[in-house]
Amino acid sequence: MPTWFILTNLKGEEWRTQHELARALHIEGPTLTRHIDGLEEEGLVVRRRDTNDRRAVSVELTDAGRAKHTELLRAVQAFNQRLLAGFSAEELDELQALLGKLEQNARAVSEPRA
Repeated sequence: MPTWFILTNLKGEEWRTQHELARALHIEGPTLTRHIDGLEEEGLVVRRRDTNDRRAVSVELTDAGRAKHTELLRAVQAFNQRLLAGFSAEELDELQALLGKLEQNARAVSEPRA
């Protein structure tokens, strides 16, 4: 799952820094660093130091990373197809609305009260 989330975010957006990517994924920097280390060892991503700010590090997909993303995307799509089999369009709309309410409730619980 972490590989999928990281590769998908890298594929879909250009992140200026690794720190921005961690914030977008809602994970701590050291946690992302461990994941990026593994992805880099597998040749799926490369890190590049910002020439203007040596503290800033960007992460980019390699060709192998893009290929891995495509492979994982097919697996995710097949899983979703199996997961949603037998639902009508109306049921899927209702499910989406209910999940939206759950998301709103979860956000309200996590927000500090005044």
